[in-house]
Amino acid sequence: MGSTDAPVTLALPVAGLALDSSRIYYLSDQVTGQVLTVTPAQMGAFPLTVPAYATRVYVLDSVAVTSTRDDGVSVAPGSFALLQNYPNPFNPSTTIAFELPEKASVRLSVFDILGREVATLINGTLEAGRHAVVFTADRLATGVYFYRFEGGGTSMVKKMVVLK
Repeated sequence: MGSTDAPVTLALPVAGLALDSSRIYYLSDQVTGQVLTVTPAQMGAFPLTVPAYATRVYVLDSVAVTSTRDDGVSVAPGSFALLQNYPNPFNPSTTIAFELPEKASVRLSVFDILGREVATLINGTLEAGRHAVVFTADRLATGVYFYRFEGGGTSMVKKMVVLK
């Protein structure tokens, strides 16, 4: 901790983590709730800035959750589904969840009201189950945005509102 922002490099032992190089992973800041998207290639030297008089604790995860029955057996959802983000309206972050009945190539993107893509949250293959991504819009202006899920031959769009 110090009186000025501190640029730091997070160097994770990538070789020892046995990560899938084709997947996207998430560094969740346990202090602020911000979630950063990283690839295994970036994890060896990931630049961060720690604000003045602050500390950060990050958790590395694939942010994938599979539903389970009462007897503890994992079950996949019955169909592809894009759920409404929560909270909505939001500032600065919201959770976007979707369900996959089978392993699929997935793309989850955010667009402004003019149809310009402002963020790609997921672009890769995911296992069956319920998945959730925390989207932080700290660089976006107040307004209406859309998020689009594409996967398994399905495309779905939902609306969300950034309110600052």
